Amino acid sequence: MTPQQFDAVVVGAGFGGIGAAVQLRRLGYDNFLILEREDDLGGTWHINRYPGLAVDIPSTTYSYWFEPNPKWSRLFAPGTELKRYADDVADKYDVRRHMRFNTSVESARWDEDAECWRLALAGGETLTTRFLITATGFLSQPHTPDIPGIADFAGRTIHTTAWDDDYEFDGRRLGQIGTGATAVQLVPKLAERAADLTVYQRTPIYVVPKIDFPIPHALRQLFARFPLAHRGFRWVTDNILELMMVSAVLHYRQFRVLNSGAALLAKLHLFAQIRDKKLRRALTPHYDFGCKRPTFSNT
Repeated sequence: MTPQQFDAVVVGAGFGGIGAAVQLRRLGYDNFLILEREDDLGGTWHINRYPGLAVDIPSTTYSYWFEPNPKWSRLFAPGTELKRYADDVADKYDVRRHMRFNTSVESARWDEDAECWRLALAGGETLTTRFLITATGFLSQPHTPDIPGIADFAGRTIHTTAWDDDYEFDGRRLGQIGTGATAVQLVPKLAERAADLTVYQRTPIYVVPKIDFPIPHALRQLFARFPLAHRGFRWVTDNILELMMVSAVLHYRQFRVLNSGAALLAKLHLFAQIRDKKLRRALTPHYDFGCKRPTFSNT
């Protein structure tokens, strides 16, 4: 059986894969395929459904430049809005018809003689393509820690990338492993429902205040009617984020004072929320701000 031949194959139907597909259409390609192992598009925003899920950079910046979204309800939109935005973009630019769901790529090999990629799919099918674009991401990949005995744990084990919406958390004794960006969103929600919640931390992280607010309906209408106003709002959020990333990561030595200031802000934020000295000490990082990914939270 002759393998199907494509000009391009995109692996992953998240934001990266959808964006690549839109650009392929703009370049005049129509004979391309998007392979997605899940049953729908959206990547991270399809897989993750845990309570408190939200984007952790401003929504105006976390969107395609070619497709601004004046409908964001908040500066940091909840996950359901990100999924809806991905659906809307895929439909508007007619790339959903190129997607094949519930399909995993087992291997990809470059054929030097034929000058093409040969892809082996789960189930035995093979494809060939001139261009291979990997948009697999990593926040949709569940990682279960190698803890002795975890497979034999008699209680219920739930991973945030495989959330059980039907499980009843109210009044339970819960253990949460990890204190990263996901945990910062999830833990406050679990704490509202659990009879007892224990958080297991390996390394403390810097947490700074989250300057979040609902975007008024009138302002959203303004953005829809006057796209330049929306562009201006995005210009502000883009440049604030760029300044933070460039100063904190790429030019850390030159902007050390800014990093020290951010660390001080995080420590003051911690002091304002945690009165117990021992607990506050356990939650205080012993490394410079920016060495590990900091996060935002008011709770």
